[in-house]
Amino acid sequence: MSSFITINILILIIIFVALFSWSLYGGKKVIARFILAFYPTTLIFQNFPYLKIDSAILQIIAYALIFAVIYFFMKKNLTARNTYSGGRKIFDGIILSLSGTILVLITYYYLLPISDLYTLNLSFSNIFTETLPLGLWYIIPLTGIVLTNKSDD
Repeated sequence: MSSFITINILILIIIFVALFSWSLYGGKKVIARFILAFYPTTLIFQNFPYLKIDSAILQIIAYALIFAVIYFFMKKNLTARNTYSGGRKIFDGIILSLSGTILVLITYYYLLPISDLYTLNLSFSNIFTETLPLGLWYIIPLTGIVLTNKSDD
């Protein structure tokens, strides 16, 4: 049980803190682009006929390259209001960081063969594979973006 707490929870905390720090530093727009870039990247990665790669490392690299290209295009074309400060900025950062963490874990469990490199504890894995269908896991991060998109007008 202590290995579950130290390794698996530590990985989640590192992902969350990295995304939260990035959202505080870069604002809501960078983390929203990060979240939104997962959707077309996943679609392209799963359906592009020339990406039939057997190596786990090469699949991860291909996914990262597609993600980087899509994020770059979103950076040039997608804008979001970034005028919040104080408590609202922290609340938005927490919601969007949780959404990003969920997407990273969905990608880990359902899309990329990262489990060949590192396998999380079985009891931890059951949270993402048995509690909700995959489609609902993909809706949760979009809901986070909608919740943080409330205007102050």
